[in-house]
Amino acid sequence: MNGSARRRPLAWIAVCMAVSPLCRALAQDSDPKALFLAATAAFNAGDFTAAERQFQACRSAIGEEPTVNHNLGLTYLRLESLGQARAAFERCLEQSPRDREARDQLRLLLVKLDESEPPPPSWLHALWGSVRSVMPPPRAVELAALANFAAASALGLWLLTGRRRLGRLGAGLGVLAVLTWPVAASRLADALDGRRAIVTAGSAAVRGGPGDEFGEIVRLTEGQAVILLERPRLRLGPSLSISAVRDERGLWCEVRAPSGARGYVRRGLIEPI
Repeated sequence: MNGSARRRPLAWIAVCMAVSPLCRALAQDSDPKALFLAATAAFNAGDFTAAERQFQACRSAIGEEPTVNHNLGLTYLRLESLGQARAAFERCLEQSPRDREARDQLRLLLVKLDESEPPPPSWLHALWGSVRSVMPPPRAVELAALANFAAASALGLWLLTGRRRLGRLGAGLGVLAVLTWPVAASRLADALDGRRAIVTAGSAAVRGGPGDEFGEIVRLTEGQAVILLERPRLRLGPSLSISAVRDERGLWCEVRAPSGARGYVRRGLIEPI
Protein backbone atom coordinates (compact mmCIF):
# COMPACT_ATOMS: atom_id res chain seq x y z
CA MET A 1 0.00 0.00 0.00
CA ASN A 2 1.49 3.33 -1.01
CA GLY A 3 1.50 6.47 1.11
CA SER A 4 -1.50 8.12 -0.55
CA ALA A 5 -3.62 4.99 -0.02
CA ARG A 6 -2.69 4.90 3.65
CA ARG A 7 -3.58 8.58 4.06
CA ARG A 8 -6.98 8.20 2.40
CA PRO A 9 -8.79 6.63 5.43
CA LEU A 10 -7.28 9.28 7.68
CA ALA A 11 -8.59 11.97 5.35
CA TRP A 12 -12.11 10.51 5.51
CA ILE A 13 -11.94 10.37 9.29
CA ALA A 14 -10.86 14.02 9.39
CA VAL A 15 -13.73 15.02 7.09
CA CYS A 16 -16.27 13.15 9.25
CA MET A 17 -14.89 14.78 12.41
CA ALA A 18 -15.23 18.21 10.80
CA VAL A 19 -18.72 17.67 9.39
CA SER A 20 -20.30 16.01 12.45
CA PRO A 21 -20.34 19.13 14.71
CA LEU A 22 -21.70 21.17 11.82
CA CYS A 23 -24.56 18.70 11.29
CA ARG A 24 -25.36 18.73 15.00
CA ALA A 25 -25.35 22.53 15.04
CA LEU A 26 -27.66 22.70 12.03
CA ALA A 27 -30.02 20.17 13.61
CA GLN A 28 -30.08 22.12 16.85
CA ASP A 29 -30.76 25.38 15.01
CA SER A 30 -33.82 23.83 13.34
CA ASP A 31 -35.14 22.09 16.48
CA PRO A 32 -38.47 23.76 17.41
CA LYS A 33 -38.03 22.82 21.05
CA ALA A 34 -34.62 24.49 21.26
CA LEU A 35 -35.85 27.53 19.34
CA PHE A 36 -38.90 27.99 21.58
CA LEU A 37 -36.82 27.58 24.75
CA ALA A 38 -34.29 30.11 23.46
CA ALA A 39 -37.06 32.56 22.55
CA THR A 40 -38.71 32.19 25.96
CA ALA A 41 -35.39 32.65 27.75
CA ALA A 42 -34.59 35.76 25.70
CA PHE A 43 -38.06 37.21 26.40
CA ASN A 44 -37.74 36.61 30.13
CA ALA A 45 -34.25 38.14 30.08
CA GLY A 46 -35.54 41.29 28.39
CA ASP A 47 -33.71 40.72 25.08
CA PHE A 48 -36.77 41.25 22.92
CA THR A 49 -34.83 41.56 19.66
CA ALA A 50 -33.36 38.09 20.12
CA ALA A 51 -36.75 36.78 21.27
CA GLU A 52 -38.41 38.09 18.11
CA ARG A 53 -35.74 36.44 15.96
CA GLN A 54 -36.10 33.10 17.76
CA PHE A 55 -39.91 33.15 17.63
CA GLN A 56 -39.74 33.85 13.90
CA ALA A 57 -37.38 30.89 13.46
CA CYS A 58 -39.70 28.72 15.56
CA ARG A 59 -42.67 29.69 13.41
CA SER A 60 -40.70 28.87 10.27
CA ALA A 61 -39.83 25.45 11.72
CA ILE A 62 -43.30 24.36 12.92
CA GLY A 63 -45.65 26.58 10.90
CA GLU A 64 -48.40 28.86 12.15
CA GLU A 65 -49.21 28.19 15.81
CA PRO A 66 -51.46 30.30 18.07
CA THR A 67 -48.99 30.56 20.95
CA VAL A 68 -46.06 31.45 18.71
CA ASN A 69 -48.10 34.26 17.16
CA HIS A 70 -49.38 35.27 20.62
CA ASN A 71 -45.86 35.52 22.00
CA LEU A 72 -44.68 37.28 18.86
CA GLY A 73 -47.36 39.89 19.44
CA LEU A 74 -46.20 40.38 23.04
CA THR A 75 -42.61 40.67 21.83
CA TYR A 76 -43.52 43.28 19.22
CA LEU A 77 -45.35 45.23 21.92
CA ARG A 78 -42.14 45.36 23.96
CA LEU A 79 -40.31 46.50 20.81
CA GLU A 80 -43.05 49.11 20.20
CA SER A 81 -43.73 47.71 16.73
CA LEU A 82 -47.48 48.17 16.95
CA GLY A 83 -48.26 47.26 13.35
CA GLN A 84 -46.41 43.95 13.55
CA ALA A 85 -47.95 43.25 16.96
CA ARG A 86 -51.41 43.80 15.51
CA ALA A 87 -50.72 41.39 12.63
CA ALA A 88 -49.41 38.74 15.04
CA PHE A 89 -52.44 38.98 17.34
CA GLU A 90 -54.81 38.87 14.36
CA ARG A 91 -53.13 35.67 13.12
CA CYS A 92 -53.40 34.25 16.62
CA LEU A 93 -57.14 35.00 16.77
CA GLU A 94 -57.69 33.44 13.35
CA GLN A 95 -56.28 30.18 14.72
CA SER A 96 -57.69 30.45 18.25
CA PRO A 97 -60.75 32.74 18.34
CA ARG A 98 -61.26 32.09 22.08
CA ASP A 99 -57.91 33.58 23.10
CA ARG A 100 -59.27 36.34 25.34
CA GLU A 101 -55.88 37.79 26.19
CA ALA A 102 -54.96 38.18 22.52
CA ARG A 103 -58.31 39.86 21.84
CA ASP A 104 -57.79 42.23 24.77
CA GLN A 105 -54.29 43.08 23.56
CA LEU A 106 -55.61 43.68 20.05
CA ARG A 107 -58.35 45.93 21.41
CA LEU A 108 -55.79 48.03 23.28
CA LEU A 109 -53.60 48.17 20.19
CA LEU A 110 -56.44 49.45 18.05
CA VAL A 111 -57.10 52.17 20.63
CA LYS A 112 -53.44 53.21 20.41
CA LEU A 113 -53.61 53.15 16.62
CA ASP A 114 -56.89 55.13 16.75
CA GLU A 115 -58.76 52.46 14.81
CA SER A 116 -62.03 50.72 15.46
CA GLU A 117 -62.19 47.10 16.56
CA PRO A 118 -62.89 44.68 13.71
CA PRO A 119 -66.31 43.04 13.74
CA PRO A 120 -66.54 39.68 15.50
CA PRO A 121 -66.12 36.63 13.27
CA SER A 122 -69.18 34.92 11.86
CA TRP A 123 -70.57 31.89 13.66
CA LEU A 124 -69.24 29.65 10.88
CA HIS A 125 -65.71 31.05 11.25
CA ALA A 126 -65.91 30.72 15.03
CA LEU A 127 -67.12 27.11 14.71
CA TRP A 128 -64.29 26.26 12.33
CA GLY A 129 -61.76 27.86 14.69
CA SER A 130 -63.11 25.80 17.58
CA VAL A 131 -62.88 22.59 15.56
CA ARG A 132 -59.30 23.40 14.55
CA SER A 133 -58.29 24.09 18.14
CA VAL A 134 -59.80 20.83 19.45
CA MET A 135 -58.69 18.66 16.52
CA PRO A 136 -55.60 20.22 14.95
CA PRO A 137 -54.20 18.77 11.72
CA PRO A 138 -52.21 15.56 12.29
CA ARG A 139 -48.47 15.86 12.55
CA ALA A 140 -45.94 13.59 10.89
CA VAL A 141 -45.48 11.56 14.07
CA GLU A 142 -49.22 10.91 14.25
CA LEU A 143 -49.38 9.85 10.61
CA ALA A 144 -46.39 7.54 11.11
CA ALA A 145 -47.98 6.00 14.21
CA LEU A 146 -51.27 5.51 12.35
CA ALA A 147 -49.47 3.87 9.42
CA ASN A 148 -47.57 1.59 11.81
CA PHE A 149 -50.79 0.60 13.57
CA ALA A 150 -52.61 -0.05 10.29
CA ALA A 151 -49.72 -2.14 8.92
CA ALA A 152 -49.51 -4.28 12.07
CA SER A 153 -53.29 -4.78 12.13
CA ALA A 154 -53.40 -5.68 8.43
CA LEU A 155 -50.55 -8.17 8.89
CA GLY A 156 -52.36 -9.83 11.78
CA LEU A 157 -55.64 -10.12 9.86
CA TRP A 158 -53.86 -11.48 6.80
CA LEU A 159 -52.13 -14.14 8.86
CA LEU A 160 -55.39 -15.16 10.50
CA THR A 161 -56.95 -15.86 7.10
CA GLY A 162 -53.98 -17.39 5.24
CA ARG A 163 -51.46 -18.69 7.73
CA ARG A 164 -51.90 -22.34 6.60
CA ARG A 165 -50.75 -21.54 3.10
CA LEU A 166 -47.72 -19.63 4.36
CA GLY A 167 -46.22 -22.43 6.46
CA ARG A 168 -43.26 -21.56 8.64
CA LEU A 169 -42.99 -18.12 7.09
CA GLY A 170 -46.54 -17.43 8.20
CA ALA A 171 -45.77 -18.58 11.72
CA GLY A 172 -42.78 -16.25 11.87
CA LEU A 173 -44.77 -13.34 10.52
CA GLY A 174 -47.52 -14.14 13.00
CA VAL A 175 -45.07 -13.85 15.89
CA LEU A 176 -43.83 -10.57 14.39
CA ALA A 177 -47.39 -9.26 14.17
CA VAL A 178 -48.11 -10.24 17.78
CA LEU A 179 -44.97 -8.39 18.92
CA THR A 180 -45.51 -5.37 16.67
CA TRP A 181 -49.20 -4.70 17.23
CA PRO A 182 -48.99 -3.64 20.93
CA VAL A 183 -46.09 -1.31 20.15
CA ALA A 184 -47.95 0.20 17.21
CA ALA A 185 -51.12 0.56 19.28
CA SER A 186 -49.19 2.22 22.10
CA ARG A 187 -47.53 4.69 19.72
CA LEU A 188 -50.88 5.51 18.14
CA ALA A 189 -52.46 6.02 21.57
CA ASP A 190 -49.64 8.36 22.59
CA ALA A 191 -49.91 10.29 19.34
CA LEU A 192 -53.70 10.66 19.44
CA ASP A 193 -54.17 10.93 23.20
CA GLY A 194 -52.25 14.14 23.64
CA ARG A 195 -49.52 16.51 22.55
CA ARG A 196 -45.92 16.61 23.61
CA ALA A 197 -44.65 19.27 25.98
CA ILE A 198 -41.29 19.95 27.55
CA VAL A 199 -40.25 21.12 30.99
CA THR A 200 -39.01 24.70 30.79
CA ALA A 201 -38.34 25.24 34.49
CA GLY A 202 -35.37 23.84 36.36
CA SER A 203 -37.53 20.97 37.58
CA ALA A 204 -41.20 20.04 37.68
CA ALA A 205 -42.99 17.72 40.10
CA VAL A 206 -45.62 15.37 38.69
CA ARG A 207 -48.19 14.95 41.47
CA GLY A 208 -51.03 12.54 42.03
CA GLY A 209 -53.67 15.27 41.71
CA PRO A 210 -54.15 18.93 40.75
CA GLY A 211 -52.68 20.55 43.85
CA ASP A 212 -49.59 20.84 46.01
CA GLU A 213 -51.31 18.78 48.69
CA PHE A 214 -51.02 15.65 46.51
CA GLY A 215 -47.95 13.48 46.75
CA GLU A 216 -45.10 13.72 44.27
CA ILE A 217 -44.97 10.80 41.82
CA VAL A 218 -41.85 11.71 39.87
CA ARG A 219 -39.68 14.79 39.38
CA LEU A 220 -38.75 15.91 35.89
CA THR A 221 -35.77 18.02 34.89
CA GLU A 222 -35.55 20.83 32.34
CA GLY A 223 -35.83 19.65 28.75
CA GLN A 224 -37.64 16.38 29.50
CA ALA A 225 -40.70 15.67 27.36
CA VAL A 226 -44.17 14.68 28.59
CA ILE A 227 -47.50 13.88 26.91
CA LEU A 228 -50.42 16.24 27.56
CA LEU A 229 -53.57 14.25 28.33
CA GLU A 230 -56.11 17.03 28.69
CA ARG A 231 -58.99 17.96 26.41
CA PRO A 232 -59.31 19.97 24.27
CA ARG A 233 -55.97 19.09 22.71
CA LEU A 234 -54.17 22.27 21.75
CA ARG A 235 -50.80 22.39 20.03
CA LEU A 236 -49.63 25.55 21.69
CA GLY A 237 -52.68 26.88 23.49
CA PRO A 238 -52.65 30.50 24.72
CA SER A 239 -53.19 29.34 28.30
CA LEU A 240 -49.71 27.80 28.16
CA SER A 241 -47.94 30.83 26.70
CA ILE A 242 -45.17 32.73 28.44
CA SER A 243 -47.79 35.18 29.72
CA ALA A 244 -49.93 32.44 31.25
CA VAL A 245 -52.59 33.44 33.79
CA ARG A 246 -55.24 31.41 35.60
CA ASP A 247 -57.98 30.36 33.22
CA GLU A 248 -61.14 28.27 33.42
CA ARG A 249 -59.14 25.04 33.31
CA GLY A 250 -57.08 25.91 36.38
CA LEU A 251 -53.38 25.99 37.04
CA TRP A 252 -52.72 22.26 36.59
CA CYS A 253 -52.80 19.90 33.62
CA GLU A 254 -52.66 16.12 33.37
CA VAL A 255 -49.55 14.62 31.77
CA ARG A 256 -47.87 11.27 31.16
CA ALA A 257 -44.22 11.19 32.23
CA PRO A 258 -41.49 9.40 30.20
CA SER A 259 -41.66 6.54 32.72
CA GLY A 260 -45.36 6.05 31.89
CA ALA A 261 -46.62 7.51 35.18
CA ARG A 262 -49.67 9.77 34.93
CA GLY A 263 -50.16 12.80 37.11
CA TYR A 264 -50.58 16.56 37.23
CA VAL A 265 -48.04 19.33 36.75
CA ARG A 266 -48.27 23.11 37.02
CA ARG A 267 -48.91 24.79 33.69
CA GLY A 268 -46.21 27.40 34.10
CA LEU A 269 -43.52 24.72 34.28
CA ILE A 270 -44.09 23.20 30.82
CA GLU A 271 -44.51 24.42 27.24
CA PRO A 272 -46.22 22.42 24.44
CA ILE A 273 -44.18 21.72 21.31
